[in-house]
Amino acid sequence: MTERPRAVVVVGAGLAGLTAAATAARAGATVTLLDAREHEGGRARTAAVDGFLLNQGAHALYRGGPAWTILTEFGIEPQGRSPDATNAWGVRADGRPGILPGTVATLVRSPLLGARAKFELARLLAQPQQLTRTVQPGSSMKDWIERRSRNDDVRALLTVISRVATYCGDLSGLDAAAGVAQVVRALRYGVVYLDGGWQQLVDGLRQVATAAGVVVHTGAKADAVDVHAAGVTVRMAGGDFDAESVVLAAGGPTDADALLHGASRDVATWAAREQPVVATALDVALRALPQPRRRIMFGIDEPTYLSVHTPYARLAPDRDGDVVHLLWYGDAAADPRPKLEALFECAQPGWRDEVVAERFGRRLVVAHGRPFPGVGLAGRPPSLVPDLPGVFVAGDWVGPEGLLADAALASGRAAGVAAAAARDRADQVPAA
Repeated sequence: MTERPRAVVVVGAGLAGLTAAATAARAGATVTLLDAREHEGGRARTAAVDGFLLNQGAHALYRGGPAWTILTEFGIEPQGRSPDATNAWGVRADGRPGILPGTVATLVRSPLLGARAKFELARLLAQPQQLTRTVQPGSSMKDWIERRSRNDDVRALLTVISRVATYCGDLSGLDAAAGVAQVVRALRYGVVYLDGGWQQLVDGLRQVATAAGVVVHTGAKADAVDVHAAGVTVRMAGGDFDAESVVLAAGGPTDADALLHGASRDVATWAAREQPVVATALDVALRALPQPRRRIMFGIDEPTYLSVHTPYARLAPDRDGDVVHLLWYGDAAADPRPKLEALFECAQPGWRDEVVAERFGRRLVVAHGRPFPGVGLAGRPPSLVPDLPGVFVAGDWVGPEGLLADAALASGRAAGVAAAAARDRADQVPAA
């Protein structure tokens, strides 16, 4: 006799949900993947606008992280190139621009730093892997930066590096161990801008999932998840889905709590303490760059960022034109768009005359959670919902591995493995 394959329903077809579905199906489960939108991908979906491909804000895939490993294990080889950080610029709040230190040569000639700051930065960044040893347990990224140097210029540059690596504007609310590990990964291995945008990853993961037998339903909104003795039931307007296990991979803990209608005290607790990482994004397609050499610019005194992605990724029609992404890290009381446009004008004066298309997003969710100081990555919610057998969660707020897409794919894999291998429900109930 052979054991009947477990039926698993995955709610949410973003990167975490696609990974969970593909993993569970490869482990032998019968998997149904549901998404409320008409297309898979969630925030990783890339839009085609007038022939240009625009991500939802500036996206970068980190080399050497869990996401890269999982993708390659699936047979997905990310296609694209790393940006040239040796020609990065910074701008002070007074509008004064200058080359940022990316190499010893640019460090020496940067007008944005004093001699003492240059020497100290050279020493700090000479061996980035050593930075993890400088973290005090329980501290925040802001604490770590302040302990690393008394020099204001050095602190400003470490803040810039930390914001860019983690996408987090509120460094006082980010665990230093997790943040510094991300900074080290960025400095040692770099990032890749993807040909075709992040749609490349969405399409690749969908192909892996469907090849493994996953049945995908888009335009299928889950209204509730009921947990009962026989398993779980996903309630939908067009009909219900019954299964032994469910993976909730749509949104953050608040969304999971809403689907469960308060059935899990643990999920409700996670939802109550949710603090998403947010950013404001300006995505612009240009006919041409007014200043071709100024491809990357960071605000030194403000949480702003600009990067031209097209020299490194195929995002423009027949390589004709450029795609520029700008970010304001964190929340802001006033609309940050004027600040982003001022940064754009500093980097690319006359850019408005070259605009083909643009999109603006205020307070976009970059990640639905963060590792808090004092608890770190180990303190994030686990994939298994402790007080609700048969229910699993996945997303950029779940699990002990990585930040951003790294967390999404790592938790998706963990949830998919667990959902496919879950024992009888009675065996899953935690001991009193």
